[in-house]
Amino acid sequence: MKHRFHQRPLSVLVICVLTSLAGCVGMGSANLRGSAHQLNVASNHLSVQAQYKGEDIYRGRISRYAESLSKAAEGFDRALRDGDSRDDLEDQYRRVTEHYRELHDGLTSAGHTEQSEHLQQSFADVTAAYRQVQGVMSARLASERERMRY
Repeated sequence: MKHRFHQRPLSVLVICVLTSLAGCVGMGSANLRGSAHQLNVASNHLSVQAQYKGEDIYRGRISRYAESLSKAAEGFDRALRDGDSRDDLEDQYRRVTEHYRELHDGLTSAGHTEQSEHLQQSFADVTAAYRQVQGVMSARLASERERMRY
């Protein structure tokens, strides 16, 4: 007895693949927007936690770094919500990365590793949100570079 396999036309297969890819791209965008919003909220909270107006140079510097990161995260979140161009979005992401690294380096610099528990937790929240944004942006940039190769 011969088995007959139903073969679907190539167009149906192509439609399924394209629909699947569109879902992935849409999901990536949604994940990026959510992660960017979380980074905005977490960095704003950290900025409030780190506010300092006294004479301690170190604490004043950390306060400025946290405020700079908060502003950069807000700009990145806004750029995503407003649908800014890819170049503008990448520029905003670079600003977030620079300010995150500046704050990270300031918080972990030699002799200044002891922080309040609240500040440590706030920075851990910022780091978790930043890592999510970083993962999605890295995948997005790699995907764009791959597309440009062909």
